[in-house]
Amino acid sequence: MIAHINSLNDREQTIVEHLTNVQKMAEQFGSKIGLRHAAGLAGMLHDVGKYGDAFQEYMQKIKLNPSTVEGTGGDHSTAGAQLLQEFVSEQELNMLIPIVNAILTHHGTLLDYADPQVEEIKLKVRLQKEIPDYTKIKECFFHEYISESAFKEYIQKAVVEIQAFSRKYAKIILQEINREEYRNIALKVSNHVSVFLTKYIYSCLLDADKLDAKAFEEGKSVELVEAKWSLWAERLEEKLASFEQKNHISVLRKEMSDQCLEAALGEVGIYSLSIPTGGGKTLASLRFALKHLQLHQQQRIIYVVPYTTIIEQNVKEMRKILQHDGEEEVILEHHSNVFEESPVEGNKQELQQIKAMKDNWDAPIIVTTMVQFLNVFYDAKNRNTRRLHNLTNAVIIFDEVQAVPMKSLALFNEAINFLSKMQHTTVVLCTATQPALAHLDNKSSDVTEIIQNIPDVTNAFKRTQIKYLPSNQGWTTEELADFTTEKLQQEGNVLVILNTKTVVRKLLQKIDSENFDVFHLSTSMCPKHREEQLEKMKKSLENPNTRTLCISTQLIEAGVDVSFDCVIRSLAGLDSIAQAAGRCNRHGEADVKNVYVFKHREESLKHLKTIEEGGKISSLILRDCQKDDISPLSTNPMTHYFKQLYTQFANETKFPIKEYKSIYHLFFNGMDREGIYQYSNSIQLASTRYEVIESAAISILVPFKDGNELINQLEGYEQIEDFTRFMQSVQKYSINIFPYERKLLEDHGLVKVIELGKQKILTLKDGAYNEQYGLDIEGNSLELLMY
Repeated sequence: MIAHINSLNDREQTIVEHLTNVQKMAEQFGSKIGLRHAAGLAGMLHDVGKYGDAFQEYMQKIKLNPSTVEGTGGDHSTAGAQLLQEFVSEQELNMLIPIVNAILTHHGTLLDYADPQVEEIKLKVRLQKEIPDYTKIKECFFHEYISESAFKEYIQKAVVEIQAFSRKYAKIILQEINREEYRNIALKVSNHVSVFLTKYIYSCLLDADKLDAKAFEEGKSVELVEAKWSLWAERLEEKLASFEQKNHISVLRKEMSDQCLEAALGEVGIYSLSIPTGGGKTLASLRFALKHLQLHQQQRIIYVVPYTTIIEQNVKEMRKILQHDGEEEVILEHHSNVFEESPVEGNKQELQQIKAMKDNWDAPIIVTTMVQFLNVFYDAKNRNTRRLHNLTNAVIIFDEVQAVPMKSLALFNEAINFLSKMQHTTVVLCTATQPALAHLDNKSSDVTEIIQNIPDVTNAFKRTQIKYLPSNQGWTTEELADFTTEKLQQEGNVLVILNTKTVVRKLLQKIDSENFDVFHLSTSMCPKHREEQLEKMKKSLENPNTRTLCISTQLIEAGVDVSFDCVIRSLAGLDSIAQAAGRCNRHGEADVKNVYVFKHREESLKHLKTIEEGGKISSLILRDCQKDDISPLSTNPMTHYFKQLYTQFANETKFPIKEYKSIYHLFFNGMDREGIYQYSNSIQLASTRYEVIESAAISILVPFKDGNELINQLEGYEQIEDFTRFMQSVQKYSINIFPYERKLLEDHGLVKVIELGKQKILTLKDGAYNEQYGLDIEGNSLELLMY
């Protein structure tokens, strides 16, 4: 019987072939954490319903005239879940319900184990649904695929695996939570177990199913890039050995890098890397990863950055060192998703072209964002959950971990604890401002610091002094422009960092740039535009006969390797001020340079509460430190800052939502009562309500230089041979806009939507993007305040 038909060449794939392929791959993925048969069971049963008459009739219609066939052939998921239910006891079903959930929803979204709104939840309803051909489906399955006795034996192996997994994970959770009345502990533990157990099995099934479908459509098996860890480690060592030891800063960088290499001999777990800003943590952490990974036979390195704006720089630096000309691409650069869902149906060729996009993170080295990482664990879309199993046996490096969104802090901690305790994955938390996560309820209890004598290192690495310029009313843009011009004359090259795009633009308009080079950076510019601006700016900074001014939003604070003689920073959190200071005298060109901090009167921070409250806390610490002649960036003031910040936002760290306590509560605590089976949490509700950044941004392709050609290709529906590479190019010419910005642009006729099957790409029309500001909303007379 037929499972799939390739409409391009009329090849057929039988149900037995498809189930066998998916089962084997799911087994392989599940075995990484001891769930071989649990994941394999999901693969074996997920498409059993295709033995039914309705689906086979649907296949015959496709064979005769595929262009006229609509729909998907009916429900072919429920039968497999019911078949499993029939052959287990109620107690066993309790344990196997994550497998049932995965089978039922492999074309949709995981279902809730308890629904706070209704008593009769969908999962239970699906298991009671009447399947017209159920008897025939069961007979075909046992006749063609597996005997009843072998099936029962396989189920028992899955039961044993889930029992072992649950006991191990429950023991870890009990060490981390506060002791309560026993029943509440039991519920909390079982709900903790269910979240990642369910999502992991779901991930194994999703990836196996999609990989087999892709292989069938393309007529070839999946090919993975060969990882050459020893070679890449040698190349990195050669690069590090070529660095000159010019001054005490470069000597310190080498010492800290050497400490990373030594720490790499440690066990799998969670490490913190507290290298001061400008200390070379990108290459030092990569050095740790390459050594540690080989020692523990791990499979990939995942580098997670806080913002899309710094991915291109990190990837460029890594490629230059690890990858020589003509060699196969080994680094997957993944940030914004250019596609968004569209209800429009497309032809199968277009849809298969989109499905061919590499979306499961199987590259040896991946550079991605915090948004994408958190979505793997908590977002409802199955394209995100699909990647979860590939985070096993990895080294994951979090750059600037203090930038984890406030609302997702508790969820982030749960994810990294699961990675390190259950997925044999080493987590490295990089930040210049430790302890960033040390004051949360569910923090990991065993974090190993890589850098020795942090206070001494911080003092030895001092290249700047913070000068706070308090003002009750705050400075105007006019006053800031005068101060900036004065510092350009007195101190040399100047970097000004402000909190909103609006005041950045206002300052640019007030500056007379006749005697110096002026540069602007913001998220209104596409990555390629920013890259060009940065290259020009670096050349200007290297020219001793030119003074350089850069006016930027905070995007320049993370991972951008530039060095100015003076930095002027609008009041924000102490961690942001530390990052700003890292762009001043970065390589120790002088003994000490000045970083000025002031309050901007014209900044509207009503949508930036963390920055606003962080600034209030920072202002008090800055006053006290200035009075006592203490560096506000030293360990004690920074520790005090984070304690105050997390106290201030104590009710925010678990992602509170209306109607319910929090996203965290829905995932991990559940309904505080018995749900169906042994769980009472609401995975579907929590996942669909979870959004890393509120009003999630939408990607739009902009007509900046080669972006024009990409838009023309899409508009002309030209044949795109390598769709994955094409989409990587699209990312370089895309920016993120908020829904309300999109509406304003659409209202003024500045957006064109290009549809590709069920997906669509937004493109910006000519005239709405310019060489100085990027997205030029004000230039098109749109009244919009941009944050």
